[in-house]
Amino acid sequence: MLDIIISILFRSNLYRKEQRGGFTARLIFVFFVLAIIAAIIIMGPENQYIDSMPSASEFASKPGVNFGATESMESFFGSKGIITFKDSGNNYRHDIVFLNPDNSVFANLNFARQKIAFNKETYTFTQIAGDTTVLDKYDFKPKGFYPADYNILLLEYSEIQSGYATVFINHAKNIKKRIKLNKQMYNAEPWEKHLKSVVIGFNPVLNPIMKSNSPRSGLKGYVQFRDREEPETGYAFRIDEISGDWAKISCIEYCDSPCYTNQKYDGWILWRANGKLLIELHYAC
Repeated sequence: MLDIIISILFRSNLYRKEQRGGFTARLIFVFFVLAIIAAIIIMGPENQYIDSMPSASEFASKPGVNFGATESMESFFGSKGIITFKDSGNNYRHDIVFLNPDNSVFANLNFARQKIAFNKETYTFTQIAGDTTVLDKYDFKPKGFYPADYNILLLEYSEIQSGYATVFINHAKNIKKRIKLNKQMYNAEPWEKHLKSVVIGFNPVLNPIMKSNSPRSGLKGYVQFRDREEPETGYAFRIDEISGDWAKISCIEYCDSPCYTNQKYDGWILWRANGKLLIELHYAC
């Protein structure tokens, strides 16, 4: 890049004029070139990265992007929201029972015993971690299930009625079961509330932070999202507001990810486009 700029300058009319202007003019020209080089160096890799990002007009002109969509969240996700197991108090000692439509027991899960049982077959969490086909055998693929390191269970629900919630254990196959919705053990949230309660990840290059909820509002610049291996090198974000396909986000302190007072990045990103989710939902460090 530098050699191209210098070559252009020395071939320009400006350089030829300075040659005819004597020593002082040539000295001024040299300082001018050095100033340009210094400016490029000072920019640093992060600012050069900003320049490599798509412009607001390029971002707005991406084909097929449906801005301001009116599709409801229930329609988009195919469920009403998320039920989260509350890992507090003695909840982890209680059984989580999944019922079939005829009220027979489909599965029994217990975090304290580190076991899950399907019919008469019982598996330890260690077995599950070592062999994912165990859960595949029973089509048990909830929204989130991290039994080995965290007591995390997330279930999409389609209905809550008479103290019971109808939940997806496998959304792709539309397989549903029921659980008794004990409010001390579970937290049920519609999708918008849930999205605002979790830490999100996104690609800041393909989905840059904008000044407002418009593709023509202008870019706010490059922001590095936290790296799970080196969380202190990036930033974590949450959603503060949702408007159509757009989400207003702000930087938050999360695990080891800092959010410095003078660098509180915020702005708008697309959380969905063309029927696809553009953000990741993070539930653990």
